[in-house]
Amino acid sequence: STEAVRIPSLQLVNQSSTGMAGTTVFAQAVLQNEGNAPESSLTAVGRVSSTPPVPGLIVFFSVEGASVPLNTPTPVLVPAGGSQTLQLEALLPEDASLNTRFVLEFEILGVVDDEGLPVLMKTQALVMINEQRQIDSEAGLMIEGDVPHGTAAQVQVNITSMSTMNEDVLLALTGPEGWQITCNKMLVNESGIITTLAPGHMSPQSTNQRCEVLRLDGPQQGQLTVVVQAVDGTMETGHTLELNFQPTPEAATMSGTLVLGAGGGFLLVLALTFLLLRSRRGEHDDVEALSPTAGPPISSTVHEKEVPGISSETTATPPAQEERAAGPPVPAEGIPAGWTEEQWRYYGQQYLDGTL
Repeated sequence: STEAVRIPSLQLVNQSSTGMAGTTVFAQAVLQNEGNAPESSLTAVGRVSSTPPVPGLIVFFSVEGASVPLNTPTPVLVPAGGSQTLQLEALLPEDASLNTRFVLEFEILGVVDDEGLPVLMKTQALVMINEQRQIDSEAGLMIEGDVPHGTAAQVQVNITSMSTMNEDVLLALTGPEGWQITCNKMLVNESGIITTLAPGHMSPQSTNQRCEVLRLDGPQQGQLTVVVQAVDGTMETGHTLELNFQPTPEAATMSGTLVLGAGGGFLLVLALTFLLLRSRRGEHDDVEALSPTAGPPISSTVHEKEVPGISSETTATPPAQEERAAGPPVPAEGIPAGWTEEQWRYYGQQYLDGTL
């Protein structure tokens, strides 16, 4: 009879040549059985390490396309004269730095020699991040505050490349209808402006775009949208600026005139109301002055003027005046209706004589 012969072998067949942050690197190995009997006692292990360590690294390990745990021995069955394909894939973080090295390793456990001693079977793939694409941008107003009428708003856009290759960058600025936008004295249309930056991984490459926004028509307030992106669409950043243009002097003067006219009209109405109320009050006072009073008129009190050297206490009062001041005797029926005591003192005697 023929003895069972098992001759396993492991070989790296494919791998990524370069690496770049934000992309995927891979390595592929083939486990071959050159014997005449199936291999059922082997396990495969996949590992990925980096120098310096990269947090957030995502790795997938598969055997013949089926995903299996990483860093864990996984049983594999290799038929006689057959093979199994092993593959590692690593998704590199966006913030992975340039020149970071990654080791993708395959190891087969359970291999023994003719004497039954374990045999080390391992293969590795080295992938280094030697490519980088990074574009940063910032945009802002050169002069803060409202933009005077008839002048343009000054906008500056700074673009910096840290890529390991030439970068074609597209700058696009859009605003409300009626706003004219120019950059470096060139009118910006819908296609935007394209700028080429040299590799900046050793020394960052920058460009400064000075743009002007002039309001020919349209709203006085609005948003200016600034978009910076790679021509191939792999990277894009956006900024939004608030712009406020002052109104025309004619509009401001008209507004002031309307406000002044409204205030003057209010004062005029107030003055007319005051005069009308005053005239009505005067008419009411005149009517009260002309209304008749019951009984004879009341005489006004006459104050005697003091004469120097003569005391008012020693001045004798004539008898006629004293009698008149006391008034005539009040009849039994009393003072006439509507009369006062003062009226009776002065005119009571005339009433009794029948001359009043």
